[in-house]
Amino acid sequence: MFLYLMFGLGIGYSQKKIQGKPFIRFASSEVVVNNDSCQFSVKINHNIPYLVRIEPSYADKWVKWSLSDDVLIIDVAKRERGSVRECNIIAYSKDKKFKDTFRIKEDNSRRLAGKYNNPIYFVTDGLSLDSDSISRRIYIKNTIPYSLKIEPSNANSWVRFTPLDSSIIVHIMKNSLDKDRDCYIIASSIDNKYRARCHIRQHGKKHKREITNTNNINTSENQRHRKKTVKQGNISSGRCQAITRAGYRCTRTASRGSVYCWQHNK
Repeated sequence: MFLYLMFGLGIGYSQKKIQGKPFIRFASSEVVVNNDSCQFSVKINHNIPYLVRIEPSYADKWVKWSLSDDVLIIDVAKRERGSVRECNIIAYSKDKKFKDTFRIKEDNSRRLAGKYNNPIYFVTDGLSLDSDSISRRIYIKNTIPYSLKIEPSNANSWVRFTPLDSSIIVHIMKNSLDKDRDCYIIASSIDNKYRARCHIRQHGKKHKREITNTNNINTSENQRHRKKTVKQGNISSGRCQAITRAGYRCTRTASRGSVYCWQHNK
């Protein structure tokens, strides 16, 4: 299914001057629907003429769409039987140098989400991470279609996410600054009536150094305490109470009349 769109004053591509770098971009990257029929829309932002197609082509048996003022209106038919369906709607330039993809995927779950009476919610309310790069899975429960985005938008420079079936993989880049940084992953219904968010906080390098210093101090205090305990301990012929350089208790048997073995009695 193809649609050829003309913009500008009107006859062909040359009638419109492109301002800035050419681009075609959907306002959302994905929507997840259940197996009931539904309708939703997504806006296409662009500064060049474009074509639209659906992949695979046979998906037009259950997905119908129309375009009005750069808003794509999509109708998904109810699935009576069979496996979970998914397809992509592609917006692309005539020379195919520029394109963007909007993904439609079914979630097989029919049960109510239920948390706070919200049909969309994150199983995890938030993540607190150190400054290293890391990837984490966050699960989402829903009974209605939703789209995903990151707020604030400039957090896209250090946070990426990959949508999966009922979850997303969040990729956090390394924080090279001392300052902590925050963002939200937002899941919202197509009509924006329902909305859920997951808070992500990544600590800066300063926080990691403070934790490391605290651990080193605690380790030194524990070692001093163990040595003091050994000195004040009762004389016995059990296990040697000396602490090795590695920070572990000696495994030898103490000499008779001493709390130390033959080596640590010196």
